[in-house]
Amino acid sequence: MDRFFLRVQHRMNPLHLYCRLRERGMNPKASLAIARLYERYLFRPLIFPICRG
Repeated sequence: MDRFFLRVQHRMNPLHLYCRLRERGMNPKASLAIARLYERYLFRPLIFPICRG
């Protein structure tokens, strides 16, 4: 179970998202803006409660 959780956590990581957007040719500033919004509104609310509990 821990291995599965770590794999999902890695895939959902905002830095991972940023890198995938850059690989697909997106502008660095736009990629960073999307990754920051994603981290603030999706990643933190989902991951941190799971890690604590």
